[in-house]
Amino acid sequence: MKRRLSLLLTGLLCMSVLCGCTKKENEQQTLPAQVIQESLNQNVSALPKEPQTSGKPQASEEPQTSAEPQASAEPQTSEEPQTSEEPQASAEPQASEEPQASEEPQASEEPQDSEEPQDSEEPQASEKPQDSEKPQASEKPQTSEETENKDVYMRRTINTIGYDNVLTSFGSSKPSEVALSQLESSIAVMTNEGYDVSLVMYDLNTNSGVSYCSDRIMCTQSTIKAVYLCALLEENPGLLDIHHTEIEKAVRLSDNEAYEYLRSLYGSEPIERWCRETGVEHDMSTRFYPCVTVKDMCLLWTKMYSYLESGNAPEDLKTYLSDSACSSAREVLGGFCRVQSKAGWESGLGTGSYYSPERTSPSGYTDKNPYNDECAINDTGIVFTDEGAYLFAIFTDHSFDVFENYTPPNPLNEITKALFQVQQSL
Repeated sequence: MKRRLSLLLTGLLCMSVLCGCTKKENEQQTLPAQVIQESLNQNVSALPKEPQTSGKPQASEEPQTSAEPQASAEPQTSEEPQTSEEPQASAEPQASEEPQASEEPQASEEPQDSEEPQDSEEPQASEKPQDSEKPQASEKPQTSEETENKDVYMRRTINTIGYDNVLTSFGSSKPSEVALSQLESSIAVMTNEGYDVSLVMYDLNTNSGVSYCSDRIMCTQSTIKAVYLCALLEENPGLLDIHHTEIEKAVRLSDNEAYEYLRSLYGSEPIERWCRETGVEHDMSTRFYPCVTVKDMCLLWTKMYSYLESGNAPEDLKTYLSDSACSSAREVLGGFCRVQSKAGWESGLGTGSYYSPERTSPSGYTDKNPYNDECAINDTGIVFTDEGAYLFAIFTDHSFDVFENYTPPNPLNEITKALFQVQQSL
């Protein structure tokens, strides 16, 4: 009997194949499965129910239990590999792995961010040892020296001035031809009348300047008063309180008696010390009004500049130098530049002569001997311009012709204007 049933089943299957039966494979499989189970006397409900029970999870999952066909369709349940696949979720190794997250070393590494590259890295910047290193700058003893002792630096350049019986420029910067020509013309006005002229102008900003007959020995006249008193006060700052009146009269009014009193009282040591420090070799001990060159005077004014700008010089002293009598620089440039200067002059009338607006000196009175009383108009000082400061010294043996009231005009005015233009053109 069992055999017949199996033969029958086989025949039915063959017929369905031959007839191209379109019934769903799952139904075909279900029907024979029930027959076989009955024939084998097994629990008939077991096999067919199995698919349904196996399908019913979806039914329980999918409240549409009546739609058991879909459950029987079980492709989705069988497909539940996606849920089984959910290993990817459980596996989510990638998540647990989150290698990229854990790997996010690149993020934690973010050195490229923190490095902002070469920003934090900028070792080249921090490394910029070549910059920070700039030891070359700190190494440059000359540069550090120059900063601390500008007067030393200035003297090096001024001492390079050579033989200059014609107008000569020195240093790395050269003045314009127009400015030089104007200065030459203003010098010629005096020299064509037989007067001697010598001058030096040194620009601190460019370390350059001009000179003319800078080695000619000439009398300092009263220009030496400012140098002596600054050297004295640098050594003894308290003396301004003791000799306030004498110092003001000697600097502002160029009073001879006040200066000679202080010089007699304190001796020549202060100015001799400055001469040693600047390399000026002329004897300052025997004459109150020594004879030197404009180059020497410019060297002494390097000490003046350093002292006046050091913060140690009394403000009153600076005020006196900004208002000193008969200074061409103060008269011509004082309206738009800060000027600290000291002029000097001589009438040629000998000791004991006093100046007044009514008196004039004989024109051209000079024997060309700087050690004798003779005519002279000199000016020395510092001018602070928008382009920087410059030192100057001008010596002449031009006749004095009292010009305290600026009638006639100071004979140095044209030279003073021309020197300013030269400095501006450097």
